[in-house]
Amino acid sequence: MRKLHVNTWRSSVAAILLVAAHGAWADEPPSTTPTDQAVPAAAPAAAPAAVAAPAPAEATSAPTGRKKILLLPIEYMAFQRSAGGVTEAVPEWTESCKSNTAVVLQKLLGEDSRFELVTIPDLSDEEKATLREHVELFKVVSNDAVLAISFGGKAWQDKRAHFDYTLGPGLKFLKERSGADAAFIFGGVQTTQSGGSVFLQLLMAGLTGAYIPGGGSFITFGSVNLDDGRIDWFNSLLGQDVFGAGGVDLRKADSAEKTVTKLLSPYPTSPLVGMKIL
Repeated sequence: MRKLHVNTWRSSVAAILLVAAHGAWADEPPSTTPTDQAVPAAAPAAAPAAVAAPAPAEATSAPTGRKKILLLPIEYMAFQRSAGGVTEAVPEWTESCKSNTAVVLQKLLGEDSRFELVTIPDLSDEEKATLREHVELFKVVSNDAVLAISFGGKAWQDKRAHFDYTLGPGLKFLKERSGADAAFIFGGVQTTQSGGSVFLQLLMAGLTGAYIPGGGSFITFGSVNLDDGRIDWFNSLLGQDVFGAGGVDLRKADSAEKTVTKLLSPYPTSPLVGMKIL
């Protein structure tokens, strides 16, 4: 009974963090248009593989040949939570997170022999707006997918077995303009506690014997088929800070490398697809 109680509590905490991340995305202020951010250069044709391809899983099948891919601009927000419970975006942290993540993704995807990384073409203002809308749509769809699949219970068995989430065909123009087969999208949020917030959390834990998460991270990372908008590969990460420590911090280059490598390593298997029903 104790083990069941602890697992239920952990699931509840994870769900709270995930919903909080969803709210942070919803309140996210407008950012630069996608093509205002740096985009990766095309990868060398004979680059060695940096990420070993695992054996194909039942849920997905391994791609044949080199898949032409785009890396869309990173959509990530960094926040700080004060002792008073106020959570505010920190632009400097956000830019550091995006920069570190982009460097790792360009390296991993560009050096992986399964992929040919191509450059995003010059886009019109209308195309930039369309791209931005679909990146935001991916964040919403992937957030809901994680909630349903991880915490939806047996009613969502079919979605686990047959992952059929899609963004629609609105990004097909990228295939026509660049020749790419798919686009990788990386989005997320992280909340870092201030020193005062950590102190208050420690104090409350000492008084009550329990704690409420004051920080954490939620990341979704996926590949979208540019022909029809299907999310053809997907992974996510949900982490919580315990007294200001233990969570993902993409402001740090080593944390970004470890996190992104871990997220990409199962490709082409999607860990959420076909997972055991809880």
